[in-house]
Amino acid sequence: MSKKMMNKINNRIVWDLHRDDLWFDEVHLVGSEGPVFRIYTLPRYKTSGLSGDEWRTSAPIEYSHNGKEWTEIDYTLDLKTSSMKLFPGIYSDHHDLLDVEIHNIEFLRKGRMLYRSDYDGQSQPFRDAAPHLPIMWHGGVPAMGKYKEIWADWFDWCFQPGCSNKAVSTYQLKFRWCRQGHKDEPMGKYLRRFCKRHLRRGDCGLEDADANYEIIEGPGPNEAAGWEQDESPSAFGGIVRQ
Repeated sequence: MSKKMMNKINNRIVWDLHRDDLWFDEVHLVGSEGPVFRIYTLPRYKTSGLSGDEWRTSAPIEYSHNGKEWTEIDYTLDLKTSSMKLFPGIYSDHHDLLDVEIHNIEFLRKGRMLYRSDYDGQSQPFRDAAPHLPIMWHGGVPAMGKYKEIWADWFDWCFQPGCSNKAVSTYQLKFRWCRQGHKDEPMGKYLRRFCKRHLRRGDCGLEDADANYEIIEGPGPNEAAGWEQDESPSAFGGIVRQ
């Protein structure tokens, strides 16, 4: 490969999504008066004197009878898994909700609705609508190419999954790490952006850690503010409640 081509590759800009980013970060099952069920990505800052600190996510499943007051009925570690778990969980534990009318299902990112399935304008009982939710993921992500308006500013938002704040800083990855722990030097400038709440990335991970980022623009980890509200200290051994 020529030196000119190598320089071009090494100088290219790549806006690199966080490993936990599933593109969508919230799903609504909508009734006549608004969302009835919602699943969303919830960031939490896990802290531990043993294993270190890092951002993790969970995906609560909630129900509302009026679109204002929400009750958590289940959760998993990510939005896609919770979407797959929604129907069997309701079917086994909440039979009274199986006939709730659903008008459409919406997929959102950073507070913006990007993809909707509306059953040709006909409402469906939950028992008929919800089983389609897992397969909608396969149609939803490729459909993003149709929404060209979101590509103009998508990197202006915080790259922390589940966060809908605008970014204030740009970080560059020093190295990329696979899930098996192998390190690679990026071919190009791999960049991520974070809001003030998520500037601190912790010291637990390999790739998403303060030590693996170079600050390109804006404040750094020591100027993070608001992350304390999401802190979730690790409990060694756990607690069993009778």
